[in-house]
Amino acid sequence: MEKEIKEWVESGVINLGVTTDITQLNLTYWREHFDWQLLKRDEIVAVLSASHLLSKQASVTVAELAELAELAELAEHPLVMSSGGCEALIQQIFNHSLEEVDTFQMDFWVRDTRTLLQMVAGDVGVSLVPTLALSNKPTANVVTRPLSPRRDWNLIVFWPKRQPLNPVGKQFLKECW
Repeated sequence: MEKEIKEWVESGVINLGVTTDITQLNLTYWREHFDWQLLKRDEIVAVLSASHLLSKQASVTVAELAELAELAELAEHPLVMSSGGCEALIQQIFNHSLEEVDTFQMDFWVRDTRTLLQMVAGDVGVSLVPTLALSNKPTANVVTRPLSPRRDWNLIVFWPKRQPLNPVGKQFLKECW
């Protein structure tokens, strides 16, 4: 989805886009083609079933989640990845947190957050999700735990560098701040 939004803005189909801040993944490209502004900072949390071994802890580490997913006796807790736009950031979190990234793998890819939460509630797996994605979603039998160390993601609004923001875009930015 994020790639589509970037392409729509770049081609002029839409005037501005809102997306996860992926500018650091290819900063030179973004600086050449877009201007952007931070819209919202949000915390990434671990999403676990209420019966999960780590659900009793105040916080969890990425290494703990990966370790549990890799142990044969705990294979009922695989990692579930949301493919709704945060996958690059979450992969980056795992890459920075694990010494042996090549042993890390996602077991399920889910586009819809409600489906992801139902899978977690049904003990199908665990996940990392931004708290904004959890707003107004049913969370029976699901608990969230902050990551240690804390991990955030940024939501940005961006527009083509070659074209200044139109009055509607300027008003949007004004309303958001």
